[in-house]
Amino acid sequence: MSKMTRRDFNEKLVKGLGGVALASATGSVLEGATPANAPKQPNIVFICSDQHSYKYTGYMGHKYVKTPNLDRIARQGVVFTNNYCSNPVCVPSR
Repeated sequence: MSKMTRRDFNEKLVKGLGGVALASATGSVLEGATPANAPKQPNIVFICSDQHSYKYTGYMGHKYVKTPNLDRIARQGVVFTNNYCSNPVCVPSR
């Protein structure tokens, strides 16, 4: 395996950044080029908080905890309450 010199590194870096810049520019040009009948992509929000139980949210009927933003997301979307973890080693997975 050959040793990479500073010159080799800089050359690969410039080529890589140039490729990223080209892809970004091409993507922004093609962004509006989708057909009108193309299916709309779903918006998926995955919320995972440490030491937090779903039963301590307003949408699950807790009397004292107020979570208006989570309530709105739950009301307009899908809520999963049954989960499976093959190796529950931390509190959020129990």
